[in-house]
Amino acid sequence: MKRLFWVVLTSILLVSVAVSAWGESAGLPEGATFERVDLHQGYPADAEKSAENRGDVWYLSAELEAENVWYYKSSNPTDNIMYAPVYILFADVTADEDALAALDNAGLLQLAEENGGHAFVIGKNNGETWNEADVEVFRSVEVYILGEGVPLAWGGGYIPWGMSFGQRTFLFAEGEAADYVTEYLSQNAQRIAGVCLVNATAVPAEAGTLPIPAYLVNADEAVVDYYKALNGTDTEEAAANGVRYVNAAETIMQMIVANEGKLDAALTADFWSEIGQNTARMCLGISIYYPPENFRTSQEFILTRLPNLELLDMTEIRHPEGVLEGAAEISEWYVYIPNSVLNDESGATYPLFVVAHGSGDHPEFEAESQGYVELAGYEKCIVLSFRHQNLSGETVVSDINKLIDAVIAEYPVDVSRIYMGGFSMGGMRTGAVMFADPTRFAGVVVLHSANTGFVDADENGLCDNWEELAASFDIPLYYQLGERDSLFDGDSQRTTITQYALLDEVNVSFTDLSEDNPFGVVVEGQELVSWNDSYSGMTYTKTLLPNADGIPMIELSFLREAAHVHFCGNMFQAWDFLSQFSRAEDGSLVYTPAAE
Repeated sequence: MKRLFWVVLTSILLVSVAVSAWGESAGLPEGATFERVDLHQGYPADAEKSAENRGDVWYLSAELEAENVWYYKSSNPTDNIMYAPVYILFADVTADEDALAALDNAGLLQLAEENGGHAFVIGKNNGETWNEADVEVFRSVEVYILGEGVPLAWGGGYIPWGMSFGQRTFLFAEGEAADYVTEYLSQNAQRIAGVCLVNATAVPAEAGTLPIPAYLVNADEAVVDYYKALNGTDTEEAAANGVRYVNAAETIMQMIVANEGKLDAALTADFWSEIGQNTARMCLGISIYYPPENFRTSQEFILTRLPNLELLDMTEIRHPEGVLEGAAEISEWYVYIPNSVLNDESGATYPLFVVAHGSGDHPEFEAESQGYVELAGYEKCIVLSFRHQNLSGETVVSDINKLIDAVIAEYPVDVSRIYMGGFSMGGMRTGAVMFADPTRFAGVVVLHSANTGFVDADENGLCDNWEELAASFDIPLYYQLGERDSLFDGDSQRTTITQYALLDEVNVSFTDLSEDNPFGVVVEGQELVSWNDSYSGMTYTKTLLPNADGIPMIELSFLREAAHVHFCGNMFQAWDFLSQFSRAEDGSLVYTPAAE
């Protein structure tokens, strides 16, 4: 039935309706739009351009002349703009109806509809050849996608015209346009998550520096070798439509090479299934939220793997518009659960990870981009992620705890192994919830957060009855900051460490920051244990802070070269530490050291 719909849509588009400049076409699915994009509009007139929202970084060049750009907005764009897919087709078209037909023939209208994404057509800038001038057009389209203003303004929430964070941009081209993608855009791949190219013959004089997952059809040997080198592939295996080449150490770096095919719906669907659907980019050297003065400078953007629920044998139970009884400000929540756990009738129980997102983030994005979901698939945990953007004060604590209670009542949760984690503002929320009911949690994860969010604290972050609290409970902490994080100022993170150290009876003081001791911590009477670890190409400097009994209560993680960003390897690193802790029935902490 779905295929019949698209056949009918294609016929309507090709024989009957010309699309107006603003996309009013009776042939489009209800709610979808198609329009020629005006890249001269500059900064939106209704937005305040100021240093606070960094708007001066984002608005487009007034000198740019690009008339051949079109935008298709699907009828049901995802509200998770963190991972909203963007499909860009490079085609030799100048007319509206030809651009729309090209998108449809390539199957990109269908992909956009099925995945709540966005699709663009970019024609030649000068109408004759693809060349270096077209790179500026591509970059300006990226800025247009990001919204011409910062996706997140101070105070929370999205600036409404942003459609995607541009982490999942996929390029499609054939022939001369495919050569342009390889010759020019492969050297500007900061936000390109994958390419699908047909009949490519040319490679650049100077190779790019970032890996690009690729699907190549009827490509010259030099092109195949070029993408093999970019991705560092060293193994090969059979694929449904050709040969798959994979980097054995980083399997997200891969490519498929096929000898036959054309740029049509079948090919793009295979590209999406085999490469695109589980691929994204994460920036490290700069933050997605706070870009440098020149957006177009080359920075390291790593490839990251989105969790494949089918391969993980997991189910996501979505409540995208749910209102929990008694907790009206919880507007949506998501439960990720291994099918073996969901169907387990033995009475066994499993760990629960509660996920608090950062300001402006999406609950699904938070759970998937930090590695919670993949961890749950491998370690047989349950993950709960929820939206709490408008919660504050006591409402945070009561509503989140009610949601945890509801999940415990519905699923086989091991109440002795409940953990909570949060990024940025979510780290503050995690501290607030933990502080109110500390013995509920066997450990917490605070990522890239300036403070704990403790309530009723004085200007030093301490409560009147702090000594009494410190004597009554302890809470294992995995605390991480990025080397280029704007929050890493040498003081704010020390407040957080001090607060948790007091609770955990760790006698901590501070010294100068150094390469070997990036947090500048000293534990009285104890020799610090620090080491370097790595995961998926990232390096961590990690330090254990033990209490007087020698139990490591705090693990500090310093993510090298990273800004205020998410990273899929975080939970695997955190779990090695937190899985050593659980709670006894009386609420006391149980420490079971990991086997050497």
